[in-house]
Amino acid sequence: MELIDVVREGVGGPIAVILFGSSLFARSPRDLDLLVVGEVEDPVRLSVELSVRLTRFLGTHVQVHVVRPGDLTHVNPPVHGLALGYAVLVDEVGAEERIRAALDRAAEDSHVLMSRHGRVDLSLIARARRRKGVWEGG
Repeated sequence: MELIDVVREGVGGPIAVILFGSSLFARSPRDLDLLVVGEVEDPVRLSVELSVRLTRFLGTHVQVHVVRPGDLTHVNPPVHGLALGYAVLVDEVGAEERIRAALDRAAEDSHVLMSRHGRVDLSLIARARRRKGVWEGG
């Protein structure tokens, strides 16, 4: 069984799995951040369940954010964080097209991410990536 199989079993239908966060650009990431997209009844409950299952399965902390495909049309915390870079592991629901559209909208607005590392203006990053035509990758 692989990571994708664990996710597919939890969602029970077509999925998208997107890797983002420090695991893409940090030398020693502390965890894996996954955005899971699928038609699910309770995204919050499934986020917790998949985080626990994948952490046990992989032996490292996994933070899972589950959203429905329609949620990708809004610029929200899991989506705007993708401006820093992401890698699509599987996309059976057309998630990447929606993510790119949301990030294009993020480039037009002000979206600031506050973290322990400081303040990051995601709209500036989104504009730079849009100019280069590069969304995937860290």
